[in-house]
Parts: sequence; structure tokens; C-alpha cells
Amino acid sequence: MTANDYEEALANYAKEIELFGSLTLAALIDSHRYLRSEMSKSKEEQRAETEKIREYVEGLLMDQTWIKIDKLRDMTVMDLVDLIGE
Repeated sequence: MTANDYEEALANYAKEIELFGSLTLAALIDSHRYLRSEMSKSKEEQRAETEKIREYVEGLLMDQTWIKIDKLRDMTVMDLVDLIGE
């Protein structure tokens, strides 16, 4: 294969994966390394990472849904009325 053939193959692959922009050989190699790294993780490592993400997201949801007691103590009646009105 010539250098031009490689460039054409990269361009075709970028279209195939619906990548908007150019795909370089270095980016393709980095992507492959990342995928190999992810595939080599054990089920226990994957489970631990998933649990960590779940706890983080759950914390975000709780912060957006519930009022913390410390914040509630500092609120005035008008603050509560405004909060309920949202």
C-alpha cells in the first residue's frame, strides 16, 4: 500500500464511523490502545468503575432533588415559598 492508499483508507473509515473531520493514523492508534485497555479490565474492575459512576450520579441527583438540612435551617419562610413555587 502506498501512503495515498492509507490516507484514502483512513478517510473511508472516518466516513464509515460517521466521524466528522479527519482521522489521523495517530488518532486511530490511540483509539485502538484505549479499546484494548478497556477490554483487558476484569469484570471486577468494570463493576467497581460502574459502581463508582453510579454513586456519583446518584449523588448529583440527590443534590438536585433534596434540600439538605443545613440549607433548610438557613432558609426563611419566603425562601421556602419561593422554592415550592419553582
